[in-house]
Amino acid sequence: MLGDVPLSGSVDQVTVLAVAAGLGLFVGLEREWAGKTAGARTFPIVGLLGALAVTVHTDVLLPLTAALVLLQAVGLTVRSYLDDETLGATTSASIVVVYVAGVLIGTGHAFHAVAAVVVTTLLLTLKRELDGFVDRLDNDEIKSTAQLALLGLVVYPVLPDTTVVYGVDPREAWLFVLAVGAIGYVNYILLATYDGRGVAVSGFVGGLVSSTAVVGSVAPRVGAGRYGVRAATGVVLIANAAMVARNLVIAASLAPSLAVRLGAPLVAMTAAALAIAWFLTDWDAGFDVSFETPFDPRNVAKFGGLFVLVLGVSGFVRETFGAAGFVATSILSGTVSSASATTAAVTLFEGGSIDATTAVVAVVGAMAASVAVKVGMAASIDRDLVLPVAAASLALVLAGGVGAVVGTVL
Repeated sequence: MLGDVPLSGSVDQVTVLAVAAGLGLFVGLEREWAGKTAGARTFPIVGLLGALAVTVHTDVLLPLTAALVLLQAVGLTVRSYLDDETLGATTSASIVVVYVAGVLIGTGHAFHAVAAVVVTTLLLTLKRELDGFVDRLDNDEIKSTAQLALLGLVVYPVLPDTTVVYGVDPREAWLFVLAVGAIGYVNYILLATYDGRGVAVSGFVGGLVSSTAVVGSVAPRVGAGRYGVRAATGVVLIANAAMVARNLVIAASLAPSLAVRLGAPLVAMTAAALAIAWFLTDWDAGFDVSFETPFDPRNVAKFGGLFVLVLGVSGFVRETFGAAGFVATSILSGTVSSASATTAAVTLFEGGSIDATTAVVAVVGAMAASVAVKVGMAASIDRDLVLPVAAASLALVLAGGVGAVVGTVL
């Protein structure tokens, strides 16, 4: 009778059962190592059961085995509660995952099964790290995470993907809002990791979000302390370097064809800022820099509104006055937000509204304006800061100009 069974079909079925059991063993070994009741034997059997439920063609086996696995999962949860009065449902949930993975293997969805089991095992092994991370979270951090997720996963997908007026695309504008929020979130994590120590780290990660804000908040604290004018000037330079580097990433991401022409002036400005800051300042000094929350809706709304305004005004000026009017608008908007001006310029270039030369001049001009406005801010902090900040700013602008010329040749 066995000779009537096709050999290839038998081999395929054995492979399916072996893979299902192997995936169960993968999770079971971790549970065994963690000292759980269900471990290296239970999990392979559950995976095998899931595969058998679909490879053996009968209408009753799949619902029956599913009910048995769910009953076992509930039983393990109840036992966990009775043993130590804690509702430990992790092992129970893992059993359900392994059973479903066995079913998926049996129906030919190997990738989904393997991915689910690997991710589940990874989460199980990261218990200590995840518990420690959660213990360090406060209510503001959880709320900020939920707000950022709401903007990205709920609001963004329902926005219309079409131009409304003067080149303003709601989805594109919202993408900028998400970028500002995400950068601020990363900035918060970095500052929490470094505990706010180190003028260079604080200036750079703060400059990724708002170089102007760094100059207005960090520089006075450094300049007023025992580290003096040189350290405060270094903070301005580091913030400018972060600002230029951030804008380079934005430009290269949105308009890869401009990467070389924009890369030359922006890399030159970044290198000049970092070099001067390194030679000028002793970075051993440190102080605390704190952000109240990872995600500030008011700050994100402000920058998002500014981006829409810059994009709309730029479109109007471009239609009314041509390319020269757009460059002037970019330079003016750069005094407030060079990121908005950069994003608007490269977006319009990608859409064919302006040429490469106009886009490069607009971006470099916006960043030159952002660098220049910090000279005025330095004057409001300390008159002794004006000369060194002005000299350093001039060096950055000249470096950007030389880089722009080189970029046209490349």
